Amino acid sequence: MERVITFDLKEDFIDKLAGFIDSNFIKKGADLSRLAFVFEGKRPGLFLNRALAKRAKNSFYPPVFFSIDRFIDYTLSKKAPFAKMPGMESCYLIYTLAKRIAPEVLKNREKFSQFLPWAREISNFINSLDTEDIPSDNLRNIEANADIGYDIPDNINTFLKNIIELRKAYHKELSEKNSFPRGYAYLSASNAVGKVSFDEFDRIFFCGFFYIQKTERRIIKHLCDTGKASLIFQGDGNNWPVLKSMSQELSCPINPAGKKKDACFLNLHAAFDRHSQVCAVREILKGIREPGSTVVVLPDAASMIPLVSEIGSLAGEFNVSIGYPLRRSSLYSLFEFITQAQRGRKSGEYYAKNYLAALSQPLVKNLKILPSFSATRVVVHKIEEALLGAERTPLSGRLFIRLEEVENDEKIFKSASRTLKNMDIEASPLELQNVIRELHSLLFICWEKAGNFGDFAVSLGNLLDALVEKSAIRNYGLNLKIAERMYLVKDELLNAPFSKEDFTKEEVFKIFRNMIEGEMTAFAGSPLKGLQILGILETRSLNFKNVIMMDANESILPRLRMQRPLIPHDVALGAGLEIIGREEEIQRYQFRRIISAAENVHLVYEENFRKEKSRFIEDLLWQIEKDKKAFDVTPIPQMSFSVNVMPAGIGVKKTGKMIEFLENHRYSATSLDKYIHCPLRFYYKYVLGLKEKEELADGPEGVEIGRFIHELLENTFERFINKKPQIDEEFRGEFFAEFDRRFKQFFGKRIRSGSFLLENVMRFRLERFLDFEKNDPNRQVEEIICLEDKFQEKIEFSGHAFDFTYIMDRVDRLKDGSILILDYKTGTRALKPQKAAKLEGLELNRESIRDGIKSFQLPLYYYFEKKKRKKEILNAALYGLRNLKLAYLFEEKADIEKSMDIYMKALDFILHEIVNPKKPFTADRENENNCRHCPFFYLCR
Repeated sequence: MERVITFDLKEDFIDKLAGFIDSNFIKKGADLSRLAFVFEGKRPGLFLNRALAKRAKNSFYPPVFFSIDRFIDYTLSKKAPFAKMPGMESCYLIYTLAKRIAPEVLKNREKFSQFLPWAREISNFINSLDTEDIPSDNLRNIEANADIGYDIPDNINTFLKNIIELRKAYHKELSEKNSFPRGYAYLSASNAVGKVSFDEFDRIFFCGFFYIQKTERRIIKHLCDTGKASLIFQGDGNNWPVLKSMSQELSCPINPAGKKKDACFLNLHAAFDRHSQVCAVREILKGIREPGSTVVVLPDAASMIPLVSEIGSLAGEFNVSIGYPLRRSSLYSLFEFITQAQRGRKSGEYYAKNYLAALSQPLVKNLKILPSFSATRVVVHKIEEALLGAERTPLSGRLFIRLEEVENDEKIFKSASRTLKNMDIEASPLELQNVIRELHSLLFICWEKAGNFGDFAVSLGNLLDALVEKSAIRNYGLNLKIAERMYLVKDELLNAPFSKEDFTKEEVFKIFRNMIEGEMTAFAGSPLKGLQILGILETRSLNFKNVIMMDANESILPRLRMQRPLIPHDVALGAGLEIIGREEEIQRYQFRRIISAAENVHLVYEENFRKEKSRFIEDLLWQIEKDKKAFDVTPIPQMSFSVNVMPAGIGVKKTGKMIEFLENHRYSATSLDKYIHCPLRFYYKYVLGLKEKEELADGPEGVEIGRFIHELLENTFERFINKKPQIDEEFRGEFFAEFDRRFKQFFGKRIRSGSFLLENVMRFRLERFLDFEKNDPNRQVEEIICLEDKFQEKIEFSGHAFDFTYIMDRVDRLKDGSILILDYKTGTRALKPQKAAKLEGLELNRESIRDGIKSFQLPLYYYFEKKKRKKEILNAALYGLRNLKLAYLFEEKADIEKSMDIYMKALDFILHEIVNPKKPFTADRENENNCRHCPFFYLCR
């Protein structure tokens, strides 16, 4: 039989191979079980077996199918049993050898966690040297050049100078341990192939290979020379330098006997982002009648989840076989939260934001610790409410917490128990307390003393056990596969030779995170059924009638690692490793191979200011243009969406129940101001009762500072109610003593470093406020009438009474006998109605009222107080505590009656518009700044 058989690139490789086997073996009655077929990956063997079953039409013993990795292991195991060395163990071995042979390499990276990225690079470099069987003579040139000095860090030069000795010691350790990484397994198998027998096979076929590494070549050449093997290629050696080189080495031409005409129908699709690419694929699939003959190729694994989410209901049965990064999973995000919590832990206290992030992670807060999932979720939300201050407990507003403080806060568990009872779920406060203790143990306590990888692996195993047994993780195939991969990582760490060695907790977390960031997992599926979703290397030796390829962009197709910080390209090239050029040719070949035999090809790519189409597509377009002798002969449709933006006038119609609610609603100046500035915001806040979810801020926000100031002024100035305020030294001392006490109580547990700055700013401004109260001629107060008093009143318009509530910050009687209503403002934004002269002729519509009156706060305060004090002279003012200025409602007495008449007519109009069933709640988009900071911004879009 011929040593080399070649198929054309435009032929279906598996179908052609099955036909070859049928003609030469099945029809001749040969025993197929004595044939072996070796592919670059596992998948082609499954497809070939199915194709043979269709041709045989009877039961038969199938051939033996190998991936090249499995065949290497099979060859090596014939000589002696061996174990596969995990990557982390290989890195640690390099670290220990470097410490012994070239300790200078570890300069400034003495710890394993610091050296790990370098150890991984060195391990990969030695693996490449081993798979290509680079001899020591080649490395001597590297050592000699390293003596002169490459343009790389000194310690890498040091490593290169010791590379031969380090590699030799590394191989010696591997042989003694009888545990081989991939590169050394290939090297050992290539050395052993001449000493073992393959008598169990009549013929071994190496199928669909493109680039063959030197160790693989040695094995294949030996088997070919002994008449045991044949190679089956696809492609023309005249077109591919890699195949031409192999042809010369085997002294056999690699040329297909007959060349098929190109029947491929090429379609290009330009999108503007990843999600528009996904939508383009969805539309393409709608027009395909044979999903079982279709493949979607994903050069970028990040597109997998968006794609599956979009086409899941459309594609029917489909199989996903592409490596998905563990770092993108919810399990990894949980580990990140645990890591951040440990990193932020100081003196036994956890940063509340990190604590909540771990506790609120969906996999955690839905653990079924009690009979109902809801029990865990409710108690977690009660803790969140306590820390945010929504429910007042000793934890309220705390920025740093101790776990035992949460566990001993009875108010949280009693509240959670009451809430669950309202949901018809029985759970006692003690049971809920035990739920939190279990979560604390899983998420925090067991990780606090993780000083070695053995302890760390036990903690990881306990967490995974709890998630698998008590969460909904089993309902999601991908999460379950990721958990399975995490278990393997846990076992690797538990059994590692360094598992009991001491590391700092920070090192342990850093090393584990470094491990996981490079880990991939795959979906479990049926590779022979339905639509196939594959990475580009998973398509090796396979062909499909319809090929759809996403992410056909430069830097993704081909995906080349141009920068190698530890082993630069010129160093690898000097050793005999042409990595970048080889990788590009491999990816170019796989790209051309998968599209050449297809009937319909759809290439989808992003085109924007950051991305451009792949050079592979540019090559195709150039070839088409040369053949047709014309430019721009291939139409490229641009992906776009038809977007219907919500018209500005659209709104929420009022129902009968809404009108009933609005007529009985208790209004305030604040709610009316919300309405005149945006009716739809009023609807969301006061009718639906929506509010933005509070987040635990790193420091006090403006609202909290305002509340603190108001409470402080109420508490310290209440002694002057019905009296003249005396701002003397004694009062100042008591005032700031109260300030210090309240600051520690209010903010002390919220902020740590930097708190002195907030404290000093507030103290400075309050000192100026007291000076202003004492010395300013406009502040001659004879009596403080009330402070922070809450009132309820009614206003009647046209026979309709509206309920109101309001709080007076302060009411003073001045030296001239007049009454002044004050509203404290701690911020910079204060709205005051315009003067009467500018309001004359005010149109009674919401927009005019919004721009002219701006706020009903001071007019309402004046109205209600005037009802009580009809014979007294009143005014109202905004009291700016930042700038210590008073903005009076009325500048002249003559303005009062005219202005109040305008204000009350406007108020009458607004209140009746609110309860008018024909007037919908609409969005006010005239002020972009208001929209930008509105908590309901996205509800209007």
